[in-house]
Amino acid sequence: MCMSQATPLAFVMLAVTAQAEPSHLPVQTVNQLKIAYLDCDRRASAALFDFGDAADCSMVHEQLKQRGFGGDWNRMFAWWNSERVAAEKARRRDADLSPHGAASLEAQVHRR
Repeated sequence: MCMSQATPLAFVMLAVTAQAEPSHLPVQTVNQLKIAYLDCDRRASAALFDFGDAADCSMVHEQLKQRGFGGDWNRMFAWWNSERVAAEKARRRDADLSPHGAASLEAQVHRR
């Protein structure tokens, strides 16, 4: 497994030393913060952030940690990890069901 896939956004956000005031973040529900956090995590896994994106995602991280997990980083990490595992399972299932996925390939092999 690639290290970038196993590293949660929380670790990436530690590199951002300056954070804007939380008042700059629009008021969001905890579910909206979770969606935004997972989007930040996905984007951070694909490319380096510029300072603005890193600061925005850092604010999302902090707001989610405080509001969604009572400031408990370990609880947030456990949630992130379960989301990551579920997303990977869904990705594999979707790949297996796609016309070019493993299930289709296996069916083609057995027809020959």
